Amino acid sequence: RVLELFVPESGFVHGRTFPTGADLAVLVALRAGFPFAQALEAAHFDVATRYPKVDALAARTAAAPTVAAYLSKSKTFYARHSSGSVL
Repeated sequence: RVLELFVPESGFVHGRTFPTGADLAVLVALRAGFPFAQALEAAHFDVATRYPKVDALAARTAAAPTVAAYLSKSKTFYARHSSGSVL
């Protein structure tokens, strides 16, 4: 809940026109395949509904040109647990 209070409605955490480490930390916590995204999925935790500003920040960060370029080439960011099952 506290994080939702500090996340901006638009732009990035430190008021920059590009994401900084704080924005990237949110992206990793919500979208990185294992363990984070899989854990949220296993818990049936809907971040978009419960923390819409935090979820929107993760989406904006992922859409930033340099981050999007990295994510499009990364073989590990969205990787799931090797068993293929959710935790």
